[in-house]
Amino acid sequence: MQAATGSHGAPDQGVESQDPQQKRTGLRRLFSKVVGERTVARDEVKPKPVAAAPLATSAPAAVVEAQPVPELAQTLPVPAVETPVEAPVVAKVARVAAVAKPAAAPAPAPAAPVAIVRTPEPEPQPDLDANLSEPTVELTKTQRAFNREAAAEEDVLPDVHPGDSVYQAACTHPMLTEEQGIQYYFSDGARSAKQLVEIVRGLPDLDPRSVDLLEFASGYGRVSRHLKKYPRIKLSCCDIHEPATTFLQDALGVRSVLSDSLPEALVVPQSYDIVFALGFFTQMPKASFGRWIRALYDTLNAPGYLIFTTHGLKSCAHQGMTPAELPADGFWYRGASEEHDLDPAEYGTSITTPDFVIGEIFRQTAAPIVEYRHGYWSGHQDLWVVKRQD
Repeated sequence: MQAATGSHGAPDQGVESQDPQQKRTGLRRLFSKVVGERTVARDEVKPKPVAAAPLATSAPAAVVEAQPVPELAQTLPVPAVETPVEAPVVAKVARVAAVAKPAAAPAPAPAAPVAIVRTPEPEPQPDLDANLSEPTVELTKTQRAFNREAAAEEDVLPDVHPGDSVYQAACTHPMLTEEQGIQYYFSDGARSAKQLVEIVRGLPDLDPRSVDLLEFASGYGRVSRHLKKYPRIKLSCCDIHEPATTFLQDALGVRSVLSDSLPEALVVPQSYDIVFALGFFTQMPKASFGRWIRALYDTLNAPGYLIFTTHGLKSCAHQGMTPAELPADGFWYRGASEEHDLDPAEYGTSITTPDFVIGEIFRQTAAPIVEYRHGYWSGHQDLWVVKRQD
């Protein structure tokens, strides 16, 4: 740089004696010489910051081939080395990245999203470890307070059995707070009772003053407590869990009878105008599906109505499948449910096509189907109403 400074001082003195044209020519030469030298000086120092350590550490972070989930490739920054840098520097960074790959193994950033990777939850079913038939836990003080508030809004009894799997699932639902889950438990029970009452009102040949109704597979009274409010309904309940039938009788004041795991062994104290089974056939395996239709149909008066729901085509999405994936016979079954104390071979999760259900109704009863509604209950369960003739 001293040579440039010296040549800048010498012409400064002799420029005065030259004519204007020569003066301008000399200045241009001097300007180009000075600027050219400064440009060279900048080029010489330019690569130094580019090749600094931060680039070497950022390159491994951009190495995406280690990701186990393809969707992460859309969110992580792909090649950091594609930034406009001179070719020699890119080659240098690539070599550093290749050497640094093993050292960059602790990059846990991809591991965190993997833990959140879209868990299939079409139909959330909490894992309740407690034995539902012999509960070992009691409701908390907070739960009892929320029960009272929610029950008051629906004008029903607030008592809830700690072994009620539907209640526990609502309390632990990942999308709800405990208070919201309890509110849903009571409000959804009220909604189901109202839907049933509206269906019963549309049945023309029943006594308008009183109907004997059996709620089959009633559980611990989620719907039963609301059905009690309707004076026309003379309610009885039936369930496979003895603690449930005891709770219904003692706490909710509902006549109840214990069910059986075999359809042919079911014994009830009377016949009924209506048998209502909400969410029962949604759990039955093929071996007992039609047999239970027959067993419940046999408890009816004539005229009488069997009202039940099934998992239909709309329910496929809740099991992470499409209707096209159902077996050719129209029946799909998985031996798992929230009722851990029941044999999965006898109680699980089923999906049935309308053709399958119609075939079973005809084979078991030859009775007319007076009403069918696709996806009517809970937005996806099919509704069936079968009539026992005079």
